[in-house]
Amino acid sequence: MLKFATNPPSAIVAWVLRKFELQPKLSPKDVNVTYNGKLLEEREKLEFIDGFNKATFLNKYFFITGTEKVLLHSETNITPFVIQTKRGKDELKFNLYCYNEHIDVVKQYKKKVIPYRVSSNNLQTFSIQNNDYKNIL
Repeated sequence: MLKFATNPPSAIVAWVLRKFELQPKLSPKDVNVTYNGKLLEEREKLEFIDGFNKATFLNKYFFITGTEKVLLHSETNITPFVIQTKRGKDELKFNLYCYNEHIDVVKQYKKKVIPYRVSSNNLQTFSIQNNDYKNIL
């Protein structure tokens, strides 16, 4: 038992790490990506999810006690990309606010809201190249 506790099998370690990871790797088949209420086309969705999966984590924001219910970017004019997926029984929702220098992500699941910042050249250029995407939809 002591050996098992000090050196658990890698499958168990991977499961525990996946359970608590902040930026999960998403499978395109289990995901819906919307922008301004419209689903992205399959090619664009694949490109977007690939950029999300390759994103580099920069930092996590921490709420001051009592402000957890206040969503970030509620007063901004930036339309977020919304990723919805399921992990087990839980529904996960990611709001991505793309800027030139970084991407702010607001992860929502159960009753938790976790904001953090990532960097992804693919997503940052995706949002810049598709600025007129709002007009197309």
